[in-house]
Amino acid sequence: MIHIKDAVRFSILITILVLASTACDRSPDFETENKNSSAYILERFQDPPIEYRSAPFWVWAGDVSEEEIDLQLTDMKEHGMGGAFLHARPGMITEYLSDEWFDLANHAVEVGKKENIHIWLYDEHSWPSGYAGGHVAAEMPDSYIHGQGLQMVPIEDIDTSDLSDYYLFLRETDEGYEVVDDHSDLNDAVFGFRMHHYSQTGRYGGYSYVDLLVDGVTEKFIELTMTGYEERFGEEFGRQVPGIFTDEPHIQPPSVPSDDPHGRTTRYTPDLYDVFEDTWGYDLRKHLPSLFIETGDWQRIRHNYYQVLLDMFIERWGKPWYEYTEEHNLTWTGHYWEHTWPDPIRVPDNMAIYAYKQMPGIDLLFNTPEERPDQFGNVRNVREVRSVANQLGRTRTLSETFGASGWELDFEDMKRHGDWMYALGINFLTEHMYYGTLKGSRKRDFPQSISYHAPWWPHYPELSNYFARLSLALSTGRQINTTLVIDPTTATWMYQGANGIHERRDQIGDSFKSLLDQLELHKIEYDMGSEFIIKRWGSVDDGKFIVGEKVYDQLILPEGTDNLNRATVDLLRQYLEQGGTVLDLSGVPGRVDGVQSDEVLALAELFSDQWFSFDALTGELLEKLAVPGFSPFSPENFGGKIFHQRRQLDDGQLFFWSNWSTTEPGEIEFSASGNNVIEFDAVSGAVKSFPFEHHEESVSVSFTLPPTGSKMLFISDGSADFETSPYIEKSSTGEQIEPAGPVAAERMDPNVLVIDYVDLQVKEHDLEDIYFYDAADLIYESHGFEWYSFGHNPWNVGVQYRTNILDMAHKFDEESSFTATFPFYVTEELTNRESLRAVIERAHLYEISINGETIEPLEIEWWLDRAFNVFEIGEYLQSGRNELVIHASPISIHAELEPVYLLGDFYVEEAGQGFTLKNPDPLDLGSWKDQGLPLFGHRVSYSNEFEIDETDGIYQVELGDWYGTVAEVIVNGQSAGVIGWQPYQLNVSDYLTEGNNKIEVIVTGSLKNTLGPHHNDPEVGFVTPWSFFFAPESQPAGEDYHTLDYGLFDD
Repeated sequence: MIHIKDAVRFSILITILVLASTACDRSPDFETENKNSSAYILERFQDPPIEYRSAPFWVWAGDVSEEEIDLQLTDMKEHGMGGAFLHARPGMITEYLSDEWFDLANHAVEVGKKENIHIWLYDEHSWPSGYAGGHVAAEMPDSYIHGQGLQMVPIEDIDTSDLSDYYLFLRETDEGYEVVDDHSDLNDAVFGFRMHHYSQTGRYGGYSYVDLLVDGVTEKFIELTMTGYEERFGEEFGRQVPGIFTDEPHIQPPSVPSDDPHGRTTRYTPDLYDVFEDTWGYDLRKHLPSLFIETGDWQRIRHNYYQVLLDMFIERWGKPWYEYTEEHNLTWTGHYWEHTWPDPIRVPDNMAIYAYKQMPGIDLLFNTPEERPDQFGNVRNVREVRSVANQLGRTRTLSETFGASGWELDFEDMKRHGDWMYALGINFLTEHMYYGTLKGSRKRDFPQSISYHAPWWPHYPELSNYFARLSLALSTGRQINTTLVIDPTTATWMYQGANGIHERRDQIGDSFKSLLDQLELHKIEYDMGSEFIIKRWGSVDDGKFIVGEKVYDQLILPEGTDNLNRATVDLLRQYLEQGGTVLDLSGVPGRVDGVQSDEVLALAELFSDQWFSFDALTGELLEKLAVPGFSPFSPENFGGKIFHQRRQLDDGQLFFWSNWSTTEPGEIEFSASGNNVIEFDAVSGAVKSFPFEHHEESVSVSFTLPPTGSKMLFISDGSADFETSPYIEKSSTGEQIEPAGPVAAERMDPNVLVIDYVDLQVKEHDLEDIYFYDAADLIYESHGFEWYSFGHNPWNVGVQYRTNILDMAHKFDEESSFTATFPFYVTEELTNRESLRAVIERAHLYEISINGETIEPLEIEWWLDRAFNVFEIGEYLQSGRNELVIHASPISIHAELEPVYLLGDFYVEEAGQGFTLKNPDPLDLGSWKDQGLPLFGHRVSYSNEFEIDETDGIYQVELGDWYGTVAEVIVNGQSAGVIGWQPYQLNVSDYLTEGNNKIEVIVTGSLKNTLGPHHNDPEVGFVTPWSFFFAPESQPAGEDYHTLDYGLFDD
């Protein structure tokens, strides 16, 4: 069996708990706009305004219509979202940036006004931002034609008869290297530098990515992207259209094959050498080998080089966009390539360029923290964006979240990952993604989809409301972080050669990660300091180190701070001269601007009474990092994986605590200044009293956070009164009420068979038993479609520039055709055949038959997606092999061959190849896979009856050994709520009556079991389009399909 988490005991328990409560005063009138007060939160906490609600990537990846816009925006609004980022993705049929595109966007804005949901813009067709779906390259050839990367090649490996790809040659001298001016005489040359270009591919609409370091490229990109929006609804900028998202723009050099003996390239742009010499006063060309090998003063050269690249990226990308959005009243948000630190090749310093966003952001993808620690679990990612926001007065910080986690992503992981990033400083959630359609290859676009397609979608308001309350509360007040941790990014530059990995660079990265993890463990409150931001916004006053709006009492120099920039050293000197404190874990930086120097060592010796050196984050250092107003008690012993955020409000302190662990509870104990403790329950929206011990000017609080649990507490300074519900002290023991009989289990939705292997006749090919993806690709290839992005189907992870994919339709002439036969097997015993239906995508493109009988789709009815048509096929079935045939003649450019789905009342039995349908057995406890539901991902109900003598107690349903994305609890026919995360309990007291009560738990699975990926042992929680592209040559045994064990396992 395949499990993605350890099983936990599952049962349905109803436990009577003892009620304990504390009284509290009623609240005053909360009519106020003071956004730094608890009153501001309380007034809005139950139903936060749309600006605090999530805004997903709203995927436009088909032929968009006003009808679909209307339906989808209403759907998002009804499920608790407050906005949507209008986002073109691969498979987009409507022409990007056409009049039709802008008109549809305008319609979305009008509908958004009606529905009270914001329409955010997204600045690109797919990603990375900057090329405008091919329009920039098409209209500005200088954006890409010159080349973007240099590769160093020893002269002996160069064919001197053809130097067309070579840009520069160097000869070696006693002083280093010099440029060879005469390329006809290379006798004394030692290195040549080959120019490489970004690849032209369907991924960029047939063009290439563009060079964002070329002056004017960003302005052209903005012009092409924004003019149509300005003309249609520019008056709504900053109102109904709050802002725009930019996604992963970068300056990475072109790649080369992994087996190229001369290694990788380093970044080039036409005026690089002029800008470099203006900045540093010397000719970079003579030092190019230092970017590839450790020759000459290579640490200085590399440092200076990446500093110039950063400055150019900010000046030519960050600032133009920031100035444009400021002028047009837009909030610029989005993210860069923050996960690859300490590798600087894509973005030399993410923190620096965050400074030029009104709402800086990150992305956090996948659901595999152990395999991808650069994503969830990477403290640095969140802390750096929060630090910039704190320093520059940015109230909101965004995270693009949950993408590529697979259809299997469940409520518990959504909540725990969300809690983790909110505790570290995020307060605007952008879900990745809300698919507009699943048709064709679009369903494989880094799933899951947080949309109407998901079986758990009806319950998503539980999470959307929860995150909205967190966003509201954690956007209020401010963090009081008095310690600044210098970011060692400029040190990592010195060790970044073109060929990548350097031991010291990675040591710095690992050490800094460890330091941040230790600071979080000990609940130290800090910001990170980018040297670029320190240079631009740093100052010193009265012994305080100031960065923008933040004032710091002490600085930490982490291990690995091998370099400091000149501006940082100058401010450090002033800071020490005014009595500032330095906490040094670095062993004293030995370079300034990459140049070896004893200057910082001299400062350490001169101000030795203020300069404290430590080998590790030990007791003495921790004492120096303590802050007034908050004291955690032995936080290293809390257990679990505990993170927190503390915010200062005008009338008290707000604490948010989260436990990121899935297995271990946390025992939290701390004291804080204040007089009263209130719980803001972000799950229910209730405001509750909370137990505490009162001291003279402080309170102490202790509580347990279950695995994946969270808690928000407000500690009032006494100036506010609150109307609260009573605190309920849950007893550790309770009386279990036994059910009246065995659990009754019932499937609530039709069972599913996925047919993903076909027989195909196309052109001269007559193939049997091939994977649908290979069949689809062959249909396009055999009609002359060239490799576009990945494969010959141009809609598959490809971008359409203007109508260049639609224009390929002529390749399918009037004589073109294919026939795809989807075989499936039915046992003779299957009796309820009239229940069987077939689901086929975009049926209007084909002639469809079952066992030789032509069939037509049902009118209006659809399944899973509005483009998935439903057919009744029961009357045509026969025992044994059945053939559902799809015939296209002529073939449409949109005829992406996809799996066929069978729905009905049947048992899916594993066979030597695939599956066989037979009569269903009654369902029971246990895995759905073992009960004929291996490809089923929807809902199964488990019910029982309980006798209740009296209803005065506290009763809860508690789940133990179960697995699903979420479970709904129905009591006496009424929904009592959902269970989605530990401790898997739900209070149902209000729904019980004396006597007999029926309690039903509806477990919901996921589309992982239906849509896959199913083959080649795919990784759970890490799903990309490539997870679906490869499968066995012929259909494997049913038991080899990769699916998950959903269900209720014992009572």
